[in-house]
Amino acid sequence: MEGFILDAVLAAFTFVIIFLSVNLVLMVNNRADVSVGRLAVSVLFMTVVNLIPMFVPVKNTLLTSFGITMAAMFIGYRFIIKSNTIQTFLYTFSHLVVSMICEFIAMIGMNLLKINASVGQLAETASFGIVILRFATVLFLFMLNMIVYAFKKKNKEYKIEFYDIKSYTVIIQIILTMMLVVPNILYFDYSHNTVSAFMIIFNFFSAFVIIFYSLYNIRKQNQLAIREKEVEVLKMTGQSMEISLQKLREFKHDFPNFIQSINGCVYLEDWNGLKEQIKIAQAEYSICKTTPIVDSHFKNAPAFYGVFLSKIVIAEAKNIEMNLSVLGTVNTNALALPKIDRIFGILMDNALEAAAESRDRKIDVKFSVEENVQKISISNTYEGEIDREKIVQRGFSSKEGHSGIGLYEVNHIVNTNNRLSLETRRVGKTFVQILSIELAHVKRMEPLKV
Repeated sequence: MEGFILDAVLAAFTFVIIFLSVNLVLMVNNRADVSVGRLAVSVLFMTVVNLIPMFVPVKNTLLTSFGITMAAMFIGYRFIIKSNTIQTFLYTFSHLVVSMICEFIAMIGMNLLKINASVGQLAETASFGIVILRFATVLFLFMLNMIVYAFKKKNKEYKIEFYDIKSYTVIIQIILTMMLVVPNILYFDYSHNTVSAFMIIFNFFSAFVIIFYSLYNIRKQNQLAIREKEVEVLKMTGQSMEISLQKLREFKHDFPNFIQSINGCVYLEDWNGLKEQIKIAQAEYSICKTTPIVDSHFKNAPAFYGVFLSKIVIAEAKNIEMNLSVLGTVNTNALALPKIDRIFGILMDNALEAAAESRDRKIDVKFSVEENVQKISISNTYEGEIDREKIVQRGFSSKEGHSGIGLYEVNHIVNTNNRLSLETRRVGKTFVQILSIELAHVKRMEPLKV
């Protein structure tokens, strides 16, 4: 009976340790999209699989236990948490390193208190010492969760993006940390030899230095990325203001002639001519009409705001009529998600290039929130035919001298982000692109449809 109770307590502590480790990994990587249900299922699955060596006799306990643990983490993060392959490897390595280091710290504390316990004993027998070790590990993981939570709350700009080559250095550093720490911890756990205090302190200090150096690099890299985006936004804003100012000057110069034209139409009761004059004025100075709407709705998403302003300037320069409509409130948090500004920029570039070659030269951009989903609809006129199979292929471009990676890259980004989906369709001579950003519940995205 006593053995059953100790086994139950150990299983409970294992569940809590895995829960805190998974929560820490997701919190560091900004995975707020993971629901509580999927988090609980993944933790329960990892716990059950992790406890197999404890209740089922296996050969080569060390390698088998390690392999089972790694497989459980990989499956949990890949298929239950629903992460892409790169994220899954990153989460698995991070989880393993963090949990082992916390157990290592707990072992140091127990050795200092003269309490004999080793994680390796878990495969042989359940003892009071190992229960204390698990409890101490839970305390360290809980404190680590609180520290990360406080850090993120204070640094709201903190983000980690693993979409560019520079970010892969973080994964390499974590793997190096594992190569240094894991073999030593496993040796200490599964051997009953006396380990010198120097080796314990050396391994702990080395792991501490590498991990905090990695965190420092992450923070600096993200700060640099934020500053680069701010500079880019300022450049785009300056260009937009310059164009707007130039248009206002032109409007001021032409205003007397415009008034005389209206006066002549009214005097002659030429109402059709009056309508035409007003229509020309609206088209000529549309940037003065669109820019205030952009300013009022999108300034809280600086990167997206800057990209949008630049596209308005390009539309004006190409004499393309751009209409903007906002239905309800724009969720700027959704627009500030990683890569949304890049996706929007590519879609707008395609729309501008197609509209510039069409007869009507028109683009309609609509923002709306439907069923907890932020939708961005971009409709443009076009001429000719669209090959629905080729436009998403890497290297395909209908324009000479272009690389042809636009929609291919958009498709890749969408399919590696659980919160995004993209739909494209043709309505007569209008091409429609609809980007959907889920604000709460997350579903696995389907491939790009055209």
